[in-house]
Amino acid sequence: MTATINDALGALHTHFGFEDFREGQREVINSILEGHDCVVVMPTGG
Repeated sequence: MTATINDALGALHTHFGFEDFREGQREVINSILEGHDCVVVMPTGG
């Protein structure tokens, strides 16, 4: 079974309580799910 963005959204909600990814995160998750290698640097908000 291949994971989908909906699976990732479900896990996000189950484990962290968020309804959607923050800006830029969805594109990263989609890229990973498509099997692409990724290097991502994002602000921590801290």
